[in-house]
Amino acid sequence: MKGKKQGIVAGGILLLALLAAMMMSGCLVSVGPVTYKDAEKYTAGGFSYKAAEVEEVVVNWISGSVKVIQKTDASLSVSETDKGLKDSQKLHWYLDGKVLRIEFCENGYRGDFPKNTKDLTLELPSDIRLELNSVSGDVSMADPQKYSDLRINTVSGATKADDLKADNLQINTVSGDVRIAGLSSPKVKINSVSGNQFLGLADCEEVDAESVSGNITFTTLPAGGATIEYESSSGKLKGDDYKKSGENYIFGGGACRIEVDTVSGNLTIN
Repeated sequence: MKGKKQGIVAGGILLLALLAAMMMSGCLVSVGPVTYKDAEKYTAGGFSYKAAEVEEVVVNWISGSVKVIQKTDASLSVSETDKGLKDSQKLHWYLDGKVLRIEFCENGYRGDFPKNTKDLTLELPSDIRLELNSVSGDVSMADPQKYSDLRINTVSGATKADDLKADNLQINTVSGDVRIAGLSSPKVKINSVSGNQFLGLADCEEVDAESVSGNITFTTLPAGGATIEYESSSGKLKGDDYKKSGENYIFGGGACRIEVDTVSGNLTIN
C-alpha cells in the first residue's frame, strides 16, 4: 500500500499524545499539567487585535468547541465562554512576532473543568495562515472561509466547513469525522484513523485522502472530473459512471488527481 499506512498511524500517535493533557470523568474534564514555552509572555482572557499585525494563528485547545468566523474588517477577535473562570483557567495568548499563539489555559495548570464550559470563538481575516489543534472539541467554520494555509489536528472532535478555500489544506484526526462541502484547494491532504470523511470538491488539483477503518465519501467532484487511484486491503469502491484505466478510476474529464488509501474503509463516489 505504498507505505501510506505508516503515515496514518504516525499521525494518529501524534494526536493521541495530546490526550496526555486531558482525562474525562463524569461531568468533569481533568487537565494538566499544561505546558508551553514563553509562558511569562502570555496574557489571560479574550481580546481583539489589529488584523494587519497577524500573519498566522496557532491554537492549542483541549476541551470545548472551536468556532471560526471570517471577518471583512481590520480587526481580529478571540473569545471564550466564561462561566466564572479564574484567570489561570482562561485562554492565554501571546503575539510572537507575526504569529498569534492561543493556549487553553495557564502554563502549568492542573485541575478540573466542567464539560462544555470553554467554547472558543475565533473571528479572523481572510487569507491568514491557521493551525488548529483540538483534543475533544468539534471544529466548525462558518462559511465562507479562505486561507493561505489551513491545518487542523483533532483527536475525537469533528470538523465541519462549507464554502472553504485554502491554498493548502491538511487535516489529521483520530476518530472525528470530517465534513467539508464546497472545498476549493489546489492541494488537500486528509488523514483519519477511524473517523469518516465526507468531501464535496468544488475545485482541486491534488487530493490525498487516507484512512485506516473510516469510510471516505466524495459527495461531489469538480466540474472537470477526477482521476482516482484507490488502494485498500479490504475496503470496497462504490460509484457509477467511471472508466477504468489501469489502477485508476476516471470520472468525467479526470482533471483532479485523487489518491485514496485505506485499510478497511470503503470509498464512495456520489
